[in-house]
Amino acid sequence: MVHTAVVDITPTSSALSSPALSLGRLHIEYGQGNSLMISPCNREQFVRDIEAATRDLA
Repeated sequence: MVHTAVVDITPTSSALSSPALSLGRLHIEYGQGNSLMISPCNREQFVRDIEAATRDLA
């Protein structure tokens, strides 16, 4: 399995990513210049889970 480092996670309400029912999205930067926007059900828990997984990989 290849692990790609999450560089930054920021809240956004941009509608530029694919259609979703929520504009409460997270912009995730990872690897070298890659990014995506997602809309998890629970943004705060998602961020905590990513932070925990990142600590576990270090």
